[in-house]
Amino acid sequence: MYCPKCNAFNEDGEKLCGSCNLVFQDGVGSTVEDDLQVKSGSPFIIAIVIAMVLLILVIFLMPAINVTRDLSRRLICGTNLKELGTALTEYAGSNEDKLPDGNNWCSLLEDKAAVDPKRFSCPLSDADGCSYAMNISAAGRELNSLPDDMVLVFDSYSGCDQAGGAELLNTEYHGSGCFILFCGGHVEFVKIENFERLVWDVPEIEETLNKPKKVQEIIKPDASEMSDASD
Repeated sequence: MYCPKCNAFNEDGEKLCGSCNLVFQDGVGSTVEDDLQVKSGSPFIIAIVIAMVLLILVIFLMPAINVTRDLSRRLICGTNLKELGTALTEYAGSNEDKLPDGNNWCSLLEDKAAVDPKRFSCPLSDADGCSYAMNISAAGRELNSLPDDMVLVFDSYSGCDQAGGAELLNTEYHGSGCFILFCGGHVEFVKIENFERLVWDVPEIEETLNKPKKVQEIIKPDASEMSDASD
C-alpha cells in the first residue's frame, strides 16, 4: 500500500511507513488492489473530462457556426443572382437586346439560357420554385437602354415568374435587407434603410426636352407703318 503522507510504497500489512515512519492505522493508506483500480479507472475519467470540454466548446461555438452557415447561404444567394444576370444578358443578346417579359422570365431563362432551376431560389427560403422577382419596369425592354443602377431582379416571395416593384421586396431571408441584381450586371446586398434610394424605372426626361419647341410669332407690320417708314 501507499503512504498517505509521502506516497511511498509499503508492503500490505505494514504498520509503519518505511520512508517517513508514519504509523498506519486501520483503513489508512491504499492497497495495491486499490491503486490498480484507480489506474484502471483513469482512462474513463479522462474520457469524461474530454467529453465535457468538447460539450462546452460546442455550446460556445454554436452561435459562430450558425453565423458562418448564414454567411455561406448569403454568398450562394448573391451567386444565384449573378448567374441570373449573366443569363439575362445572354438572352437579351440573342433577342434584339430585349429582356424577357415579366410573366414568363423564369421559364424563358430555363429554356433559352439553360439556367439550373436551383438558381431561381434563395437557399434561406422554403420556396420549391422561384424566390426572386423581376422589376416589371425592366421586363421586355432593351437592356442597353436601362441605367446601370436600375433594379432588375431581387429577393421576393415564393412564386415562379414574379414581376413587380418595391411591394415585392422580401427581407425575411436575410433579415436586415435583401440581395438585388441591377441592370448593370452587379449584385449588392441593400439594407432596409437604403430601399428608398433604389431606382425602379428609367428617370423621366426633363419636361423642357419633351415639349415641342415654341415657334416665335411673326408680326407683320401694317401698311401705314410701312408708309411712315418710307417717308
